[in-house]
Amino acid sequence: QTLTIVTICFLSALASILTIGGNVMVIVSFVINRALRTVNNYLILSLAAADLVIGVVSMNLFTVFIVSGSWKLGAVLCDVWLALDYVASNASVMNLLIICLDRYYSVTKPVEYRNQRTPKRFITAIIGAWSISFILWAPWVLFWQFIVNKRTVPEDNCYVQFIKDSKPMAVITAIGAFYLPATVMCVLYWKVYIGIKNRRNTEVYKNENTVFEEEPADAPQNVLEHDPHDDVFISDNQDSSDLPLSPHNVLKNYDVGNDNVEPLRSTSSDVHRSPEKHPENASQTGADSPRSRTNSGRLNLDSGGIIKVTERLKLQVVKKKLQSLNKETKAARLLASILAAFILLWLPYNIMALVEAFCPLAEKCIPDLAWNFGYWFCYLNSTLNPVCYAMCNKNFQQTFKFLLSMKWIKPENRR
Repeated sequence: QTLTIVTICFLSALASILTIGGNVMVIVSFVINRALRTVNNYLILSLAAADLVIGVVSMNLFTVFIVSGSWKLGAVLCDVWLALDYVASNASVMNLLIICLDRYYSVTKPVEYRNQRTPKRFITAIIGAWSISFILWAPWVLFWQFIVNKRTVPEDNCYVQFIKDSKPMAVITAIGAFYLPATVMCVLYWKVYIGIKNRRNTEVYKNENTVFEEEPADAPQNVLEHDPHDDVFISDNQDSSDLPLSPHNVLKNYDVGNDNVEPLRSTSSDVHRSPEKHPENASQTGADSPRSRTNSGRLNLDSGGIIKVTERLKLQVVKKKLQSLNKETKAARLLASILAAFILLWLPYNIMALVEAFCPLAEKCIPDLAWNFGYWFCYLNSTLNPVCYAMCNKNFQQTFKFLLSMKWIKPENRR
């Protein structure tokens, strides 16, 4: 018996320390690393706050309850603990749902949704998630006994009275708190996965030439031709974007893969700039002119070549699209890990909740030991979430390493 109690206390304390430490690091990382202060990480911050409440309050009081074998802290503290526990847990679910919605709209409607992803909107959504969680649980946990004019929870026990008193309420809360949100999140993630997969399989990634119209070999082109011994000069009062471009040398469609691609302009890094005006021999000619382009990324005309803008535009747009898609893939991977941990760890408890609700026996169908494990699995989700952030997000990973290395203690490393 003593060994069992010591083991429970040790494992519970370890889980609580890891949960508190991990989520505190998430919050501190958000504060000290500007790269993490993105609008979508506001949701991660809110999720970490909910997990921190579970690590500080829920885990420790539940451990006391298990070890003592009965509730010895009074009815008031019992109700306060349950209210905090259920509000924080439901807030975690609501934040996960908002994260899924954010990823869904970012992938399926990137153009329309981009302008709506403002800090103000995200803060409003977070406040809404916590408010809904509070309204759904706190009043009923705290005041149900006054609504029915009777407290049925024994003094030596602690549980949510309205769930035990009414089997329909047990079913409704299980569906509303877990099954419905989990189903919606899985559907949204599936759509995110399909959306990213479709974008990878679009013509722009199969063959970048499909984004641009191929030019016939004999098609006339507007290009700049010059003497082999001269460079192209642009006067200081002339923007480099004024270089003559033919319809064949620009993007045929600005809308590529559902993302807006802004027109790209020639820059001063592509040509030399001089106070002189264009040489007189800089003129427009046909497609049979010799062409030359350096591999350094800077256009040069040392061999009587021409500036052809299409190639540079092609590289820039494809690079931009790949970078955007890689970010979406990483975000989807993080979402998948968080969602998988949530479902796997919350499922046992919610299965038992439904079994108990439909149990035909007068006594419990689920033993106390199974309930205890189910509760702890739910709590461990708050422990694993920071691990998911570190595994799937390099910025979180690097900041965690910085914090754990204790380099921030040195004055020169403080930000």
